[in-house]
Amino acid sequence: MKKSTLLLLALPLLLPVAARAVDGSDVLVVRTSGGDKPNVIDEVRRIDFAGDKVNVVYRDTQAATATYAFDDVSAIAFNLLPTGVEAVTAGKPDDAALLLRVMSDGNVLKVSGWDSARQATLEVFNLQGMTLARLAGWHGQDVDVSDLPAGVYVVKIGNKAAKFIK
Repeated sequence: MKKSTLLLLALPLLLPVAARAVDGSDVLVVRTSGGDKPNVIDEVRRIDFAGDKVNVVYRDTQAATATYAFDDVSAIAFNLLPTGVEAVTAGKPDDAALLLRVMSDGNVLKVSGWDSARQATLEVFNLQGMTLARLAGWHGQDVDVSDLPAGVYVVKIGNKAAKFIK
């Protein structure tokens, strides 16, 4: 009996903040012991934390500020309505992702996703930022990494970078 009563009392604390402005606008919700206080985000200029107070300052100078005791605020949440989903585009050919694979013998690094008609400088760095290899005029061919000890490395090709583990 006590467990079910405790659960019923705690349930409102576990539920997400669900306040929404009447017109469906995005809101900033300040949760206090007195309940949730929704504020339309477009009307809020800033939130100040000053001493033992939390001040929600509004854009309209007539509305001024909503002030809450810091100890009384249990959460500040932003309830946002998604406005849409951006279309995913393939982009330019040079925006393709690089895929790095070290062959099972550990001596050859294969790079996929690079247009072999393009020339670039390939550089291999350790995690300390030291350049361990530099190939000017690289066109996508396999890279000999037999001289590198086992570890994690960063490969930079033109303006793209990727990690690999040997």
